[in-house]
Amino acid sequence: MTTYARILSFIRPYRLTLALSIICSIFFSIFSGVSIYLIIPLLQTLFAGGAVGQASAASATGSSFLPGWLVAAKDAATEAFRHAVFRPDPRIHSSSSA
Repeated sequence: MTTYARILSFIRPYRLTLALSIICSIFFSIFSGVSIYLIIPLLQTLFAGGAVGQASAASATGSSFLPGWLVAAKDAATEAFRHAVFRPDPRIHSSSSA
């Protein structure tokens, strides 16, 4: 036990750095999982032949194991992603007759 206590005494000056690294590791793990989960609608849209409505209907039925607030957050993030990716480009769809 004295060897273990001696080793831990060397960590004492680095407590804040150690705590910060543990917190950052936890956030990294959470956001890595979320990013993989948010790619699912993109992949469904790509492999569904571009049918955005069908992909959203398919993803809405498989979320029953999640809490309601998390489903709402996922749906909001999915809609924000779809709005950012699939909105028409005004440079391409302009009505100018040049």
